[in-house]
Amino acid sequence: MFGLNLGFKNLLNLQWQGTLSDYVTDVTWSSTDTTLAASSAAGEVVLWRSNPLTPLQTATSASIHRIAFSPDGQFLAAGGEDGQVKIWNLSSTNLTTPHTLHPTSSKAWIEHLAWSPIHNQLAYSLGRSLQIWDADHDEITATLNFEASSVLGIQWCPNGQYLAVCGHRGVKVWNAQNWQDTPYNLDIRAASLAIAWSPDGHYLAAGNLDRTLVVMAWNNPDPWIMRGFPGKIR
Repeated sequence: MFGLNLGFKNLLNLQWQGTLSDYVTDVTWSSTDTTLAASSAAGEVVLWRSNPLTPLQTATSASIHRIAFSPDGQFLAAGGEDGQVKIWNLSSTNLTTPHTLHPTSSKAWIEHLAWSPIHNQLAYSLGRSLQIWDADHDEITATLNFEASSVLGIQWCPNGQYLAVCGHRGVKVWNAQNWQDTPYNLDIRAASLAIAWSPDGHYLAAGNLDRTLVVMAWNNPDPWIMRGFPGKIR
């Protein structure tokens, strides 16, 4: 084990290090290049492309909970305790003024957000609901109600055709081709805390508060249930 750790010293070289005003809440790489973004509990959003670090947002009174790059690397989204979603167009020469979405007046925190892997569509949670924003047309295309609880997780299917959302009493899966369609419901007695699609989009797994793992196969009405884990699955 110690030999492996020493070996990594020859593989990895420190490129940059720095300090934010508070602890780091999220960190993510762009899928198109070596651009890195990070956020903090102080509300900072920073971008690292090469030295020096580029600040996109300085410290505020509200923590940033989630950041995410669009699939083409053009946009960076951030959401947190101020109930707003900030969008930076990284191809713009002006990175100091983001486009701001004001999705709600209820002061709901933005706990989760995720871009479609295929299109420039952003899904973000608003308490018991979530909204879909189309970056190409700058419009909200759908507001979806989870109803049973606050949204605890969002995951797009790898082909971008479906959006899975989890919370109390299980998982709902919406058809991204027609948001008005009734979502598929995977009913689970406890709260689902984490969800993940298989790379081919054929399977959807849900980790649950009651220490079970449920795996659904597409077009199969009977999911597999694995029990006996020592704690809740996140």
